Amino acid sequence: MRIRTQPLFDNYNKFGYIDSTYIAIAKPGKRLLGVLNGVDESSCRLDINLNNTAVLTFDVNRILDGEVTSFYNRIEQLMELELPGVGWFKINEEPTISGDGNKEVMSVRAESLEIELAQYFIKGMEINMGTTSSAEMLATDNTYYALDGTDSQFAWTNVKFYRDTT
Repeated sequence: MRIRTQPLFDNYNKFGYIDSTYIAIAKPGKRLLGVLNGVDESSCRLDINLNNTAVLTFDVNRILDGEVTSFYNRIEQLMELELPGVGWFKINEEPTISGDGNKEVMSVRAESLEIELAQYFIKGMEINMGTTSSAEMLATDNTYYALDGTDSQFAWTNVKFYRDTT
């Protein structure tokens, strides 16, 4: 379900002036490199979705005022972007480069950082299965042996993945 699509640079402060919004680039782990200065403001879009990740798309000009724009060559897959007031985004696809010989433009598509929290199937992890490789059996001091002489192990308590406040 899509909530809204909005241009990024149409933000106005309480005095009616346009607030300057910037996009910062960072290495994975939110290690900031700097601000992208060749962003084409008319191409910036932020799609905020209710049941999916937000998507940030924009174009970056390679040349600005006769010089290569800052961090143009560092824009690549898996780099992270910060949009102040909105959040962090990850470039999950290799940016596409287009040009006509006079102007080179890189199109970037990034998804909000909660994409890292997507559900993955974990193979081989057992929880509350009653086997010796199960997570509750591996917890410290959580097992006891049966008294029937069969060397069967049992867990005292089930493993909790939350803090019990009661």
